[in-house]
Amino acid sequence: MAGQKTQSLRRKSGKRPGGQVGHPGKTLRQVAVADRVIEQKLPERCDACHAALPAAQAQVQERRQVLDIPVPHHEVTEYRTLSLVCQCGKLHESRFPEKVTEHVQYGPNIRAVAVHFTQGQLLPYARASQRVGS
Repeated sequence: MAGQKTQSLRRKSGKRPGGQVGHPGKTLRQVAVADRVIEQKLPERCDACHAALPAAQAQVQERRQVLDIPVPHHEVTEYRTLSLVCQCGKLHESRFPEKVTEHVQYGPNIRAVAVHFTQGQLLPYARASQRVGS
């Protein structure tokens, strides 16, 4: 049995590979309003006659869009308590929110990602901590 190949049960269709003639194609569609627009600059002067090219008069000739996922980054929120002595002499101090108990701690979103990595993706704790803590 070793070394013996199985024979495919598929039959040739006679069609060429790829999209067939008459099949309606599908492509990505541009969005009406992009999150970020970068206009490609024109030269300041004509390379033929050296006349100034006023950028304010330029019109959009063509648009192309690139869809992508933003690079994740962590956001640091700093909580500060305040103190103030009243004119009567009483000291007033604000308090931290109940869930802010340490000088530095992970928030609920990072904790959720850590659980996803270790329980959902079965990453070892050492590798998951490298991704979550960076």
